[in-house]
Amino acid sequence: MLKFLQKNSEEITPCASSSEWTKRVTSDEKVQDKKQVIPSTVQESVVPTASKRTLPLTRPNLFGIHWKHANRTALVTLCLATVVGGRWYVANQTPTYRLPSTERVELSRPNAAHFYSIAADSLTVQEWRNVDNLYANSPTTRAARGNVTEIRQALPQYATALTWLRQGFEQEYRGQHTNWMKTVPTNNLSKPVPDYIVMRCMARLLAIESQALAAEGKTAQALSSAIDAIHFGQDIIRGEQTLTEGMIGTLAVGIGTEEATNILRTSPSLSSASTRPLTARLENLIAREGTFGDILRAEQSFGNGTLQEMFNVRPEASMNLLGSGSLNPLESIGTQLAYTGTVFVMGKQGIVDRYNHRMDTYVTQTNLPYAVGSQQIAKKPQQLFLAPIEEILIPNMKRAYWSFTVKQAQKRVILAQLAVEAYKSDHNGTSPKTLSALTEGAVPYLKTVPTDPFSPTGQDPLRYQNGRVSSVGANEQGRYLEPD
Repeated sequence: MLKFLQKNSEEITPCASSSEWTKRVTSDEKVQDKKQVIPSTVQESVVPTASKRTLPLTRPNLFGIHWKHANRTALVTLCLATVVGGRWYVANQTPTYRLPSTERVELSRPNAAHFYSIAADSLTVQEWRNVDNLYANSPTTRAARGNVTEIRQALPQYATALTWLRQGFEQEYRGQHTNWMKTVPTNNLSKPVPDYIVMRCMARLLAIESQALAAEGKTAQALSSAIDAIHFGQDIIRGEQTLTEGMIGTLAVGIGTEEATNILRTSPSLSSASTRPLTARLENLIAREGTFGDILRAEQSFGNGTLQEMFNVRPEASMNLLGSGSLNPLESIGTQLAYTGTVFVMGKQGIVDRYNHRMDTYVTQTNLPYAVGSQQIAKKPQQLFLAPIEEILIPNMKRAYWSFTVKQAQKRVILAQLAVEAYKSDHNGTSPKTLSALTEGAVPYLKTVPTDPFSPTGQDPLRYQNGRVSSVGANEQGRYLEPD
């Protein structure tokens, strides 16, 4: 501060009084104002000549956008609208579907399906559901050990239904569907859904009848009822309508195989005379069984029919197909946006082609031996954009394929074990050395040795040791391990 004062001491002049200080400040301000005033003539001389030119009038702005920019925006908008409209037009072109070559017709009569329908209508839905309670309390199928007496008392109520079912077993199952509980089916979203609960209860009714007969010591008749459940399940599978019906049929087959396995494990030895008819019947059922690929082909046709109706007949049905059954408007809007975006990006034909390509791939994989096909199904497709519609239509193939293969193996194990029991009855309780011995002799017990679908090639014979038959897909307790 001292240095500043020393440096500027010459510029600072002390004032004698405050009035003198005021006069000096006022005079200084006037001098400063005079310095800032510039004559107008001087201003005109210093202004450049170019600034005197008159600027052109500009066009008014359009919504805050300069007219030149508005023209450019309109052009870009027009181009985008043309591109989007053209893409939407192309995406909505009618695709080519894979549908059955012949129209589905009503089943001819007499037919097994006709008798199944009468059996289903002979009881109310509630009476059929009471079968579930008896089955849950049965002594062999659940952890809870119930009383067989309750089953015996209830069976007379179902005698008529059992009679109609067995009349159906005597008939050939013809036709391409099992929708015999409703009306003539169609391949679309309007198809009336069969009552799957009644189908399951029919198989369970045969199972509890088998349990009651086994408790009475009627082993051969008990096994016959179990094979009836297998027969009924195979007929449902042969309906070839949807994968859902195929898996319901597989469930019914499993109900029958479970009962037959329990009987063979706990019942005394069987005579050859009572076992041979059962062996012949089960061998015939196995010879007529289809493959999992057959079920997928039927599902593929149904899926194409569903897509056809969704795209062409009932576009609003896409909401239900994608699971938007809620009344929440935001959820419905989101689902519709997802559907619209999928159609816009992939196109209707693209969605159909991708669905068919995926189903073709699954059919090819399931026609391979299970050990190979199951590994290929487990691999997820390397696709950056997966259509939501495709992911809904294509179910979890890995588990369905495994369940179907388990039932195939169980049927073959039961068949071979029945033949072993018949052989032991004819040879004083001595078991055959190999399963091949069952196909030898003047009156063989089996036409061919059953193959194991879980074997590496799918054609290797079942495992056999000390008179017991098993599959490589089962552990020592006979349980089949579910896939990871």
